[in-house]
Amino acid sequence: MHFASYFSRCSSLFFLFCLAIGYCLALFNLSGTVVDRAKGTPVEAVHVFLENTTLGTLTDEQGRYEFKEIPNGVYKLIVSHLAYNTVDMTVRTPRRTPYILDFKLFPSSIDLSAVEVTSKKSRKRNRYLKEFTSAILGNTPNGAKCRLLNPEQVLQQSTTAGIHTDTANGIINFDNTSTGYITYFLLEDFASINNQISYAGKTFFEALESSDPKEARRWAKNRKVTFHGSVRHFYLSLMQNRLTKDGFEIYKAKLQDNKKFVTTGRADPKQLIKQNRDNYQLQFDDFLKVVYTREGEIDHAGSRRI
Repeated sequence: MHFASYFSRCSSLFFLFCLAIGYCLALFNLSGTVVDRAKGTPVEAVHVFLENTTLGTLTDEQGRYEFKEIPNGVYKLIVSHLAYNTVDMTVRTPRRTPYILDFKLFPSSIDLSAVEVTSKKSRKRNRYLKEFTSAILGNTPNGAKCRLLNPEQVLQQSTTAGIHTDTANGIINFDNTSTGYITYFLLEDFASINNQISYAGKTFFEALESSDPKEARRWAKNRKVTFHGSVRHFYLSLMQNRLTKDGFEIYKAKLQDNKKFVTTGRADPKQLIKQNRDNYQLQFDDFLKVVYTREGEIDHAGSRRI
């Protein structure tokens, strides 16, 4: 079974240089405070996390956050609170310690009151949540084992000319009993265009603790299996020039009349990667269609949506 995902040019794909060279042994600490820009008062319960890692925390009543023993490398730091605009910035291994980053947040201009009514329970609402979860996680055995822990956060926004959009009232949480992770997903954009899904967001993970050695071994095995066909797998295959060998196909694509994606030809992997000082980026026009051809061969395969 083949699985296709679409990368948007507007979503610059950033990933850690450490992924290409292996795990970095040196460590550093990071801390700071988050305050309201206008009032100067500390903001409590702000999500502060390093994207695509298991490093995430909430600010305390003094607006403080702290990370200890971060592996050296390049990360994208996300600062998110429902009442404020999200901030993201690139952080690198500091030349000096302590490494302190303070943030002043602007109040959010988004008014969610008009869509809160859709969070009420109903058959239609339950069906919609099932469709939304399937779109995010994919129709895979592993996706079927995931649960949306806070469905009240997902808000149906509008449907116009066949384009359905959604928003989220904060960070969405999923747990996965197959791999032993809780996934925290900051939804930035979601659209269903004639049953074709396009969305963007930022993610961090929390590894669950198991008191059962058998379950721990099962989690470890499934985490390894889930790597195949994942975003990280695609990045590494692209960098190592192994796309065909690893089961990936890539195509140029366009969105035609805001209704459907149209493939316009094969994409050249060598023209996609731009290397900066300590990270890589994908560069392309319009959309990039990524097909993983081996999903059906893998048990408990993870979501392939990007």
